[in-house]
Amino acid sequence: MIAIDGFVATGKGTIAKQLAKKYDLYHIDTGAFYRAIALKTILHPHDNIDKILDFINLKWEKGKIFLDGVDVSLKIREQEVTNQIDRICNLAKVREFVTLLTRNIAKGESVVVDGRDIGNNILPHADLKFLIIADKEVRIKRRVKQNEAKGIDTSYKIVSEDVEFRDKRDKLNMGNVPERIVIDNTYLTLEETIKEMSKYIDQIL
Repeated sequence: MIAIDGFVATGKGTIAKQLAKKYDLYHIDTGAFYRAIALKTILHPHDNIDKILDFINLKWEKGKIFLDGVDVSLKIREQEVTNQIDRICNLAKVREFVTLLTRNIAKGESVVVDGRDIGNNILPHADLKFLIIADKEVRIKRRVKQNEAKGIDTSYKIVSEDVEFRDKRDKLNMGNVPERIVIDNTYLTLEETIKEMSKYIDQIL
């Protein structure tokens, strides 16, 4: 098992996908679970979180997230959902739900899982634990570019405020994990980042 934690717009999701493909591992994006739950609360504003979790149907297949049978992979990246993420991530019931869901999916599989509390919470016994970091200004520009590519209308100011806010939350969620291998990809391309991480993975596979 490989655990990849990282701050917003460090490319951890793309990195995880590439590593999964390279080493024939099953990739799981836990952030998509939180976003899908947030989306469901938006779609069903009168239901409390207990009812949401009792009746929600989440599936992660080939890099796409399905909410109650519908592919919401793009929908969950919209600003309306992002605005609800902090509220959702701070609910103990939701964090427990995502933790158990991820562990069940990962059970018996060779996986690479990315998120923000993988190494310290979801997969504490992972064979390798990475932490992806990058300069904040670089990450803001990356996220703006990503949103534009996806057709999501968000300004630099909105992204900047979102990154600042989420960084504070993410630092708390990640905890202190001394054995994490820190990868700073501020000045690295995706290929260079994969190459650097592969040095460690090749030692255990």
